[in-house]
Amino acid sequence: MKRAFTTWESETEYFLKIPFDQKDRAKSISGYRWDTEQKCWFYPRTARIYDSIISEFGDDLVSIEITRPSAPTGKYPIVNLKAENQKLKDELGRLNKILAEKENILKIITNEKDHSKTSIESENKTLQIALQTVKGQLDDVMPKYELLQNQLKEKENEISKLNKGESGKIDQQLKQIARYSTGNDRDFCNFIDKLPLDRSAPIEIAKHLENTLRKLLSTNDRNLSLHDLITQARDAEILTEEAIQLAHLIRRHRNILAHEKIDIKTQPARVILVFISATLLWPLLPE
Repeated sequence: MKRAFTTWESETEYFLKIPFDQKDRAKSISGYRWDTEQKCWFYPRTARIYDSIISEFGDDLVSIEITRPSAPTGKYPIVNLKAENQKLKDELGRLNKILAEKENILKIITNEKDHSKTSIESENKTLQIALQTVKGQLDDVMPKYELLQNQLKEKENEISKLNKGESGKIDQQLKQIARYSTGNDRDFCNFIDKLPLDRSAPIEIAKHLENTLRKLLSTNDRNLSLHDLITQARDAEILTEEAIQLAHLIRRHRNILAHEKIDIKTQPARVILVFISATLLWPLLPE
């Protein structure tokens, strides 16, 4: 039976109850303290502590009963472009308002011209001056209006390119590197040929690693977590120290992507990190 790992939280602290023989893992998270009454570990409730708990114990927890404190989202290119986009739209709105006001002035002047029956010559002179002034203002505004429209289209195109990206070319290049680095290992190459390099990739890589370790350990126990399998493989001297470190890196980032809301701009880097770690790990596994 799988041993119990549980968590809960208060407004200021996280609580973690685990088997006592796992205490070294609990102590690896900074800020730990031992609650003698509840017989559990507790930590300050911060985003960094939450990330550390999920990274270390995420695959042992049946469910995640703690929440990550909210944090402001960092700036990244698409957000900056959208901000510029909005600024341009606001400026266009202001210019449209100016155009509408000037058109109203023209209408008023024209109406006054049509309906005025006295002082026609002097009024005509005044109207001509006013019309020339308004036309001059319109001539000044229109080039800027057209320029802003062109800039807006350019920014929208930039946003579209950033959203689409060139992920297909990058995926193929990474997979070519992986094939070369693993010596075209049949098992690994067949696996990555069907693997999309998106947010699901670290989860699928971790599953494939679990299945591979079960074969190497000759066990069908589905209750063993990836952490348990890595530990047993280490004890059986199946994995080298480097292989153990790479396996744990895959496990930790699988937990982060599976259980957390991550900053979207870091997702491609995390996916590539796990993929490259698997590429380096597979040649170290026994055949």
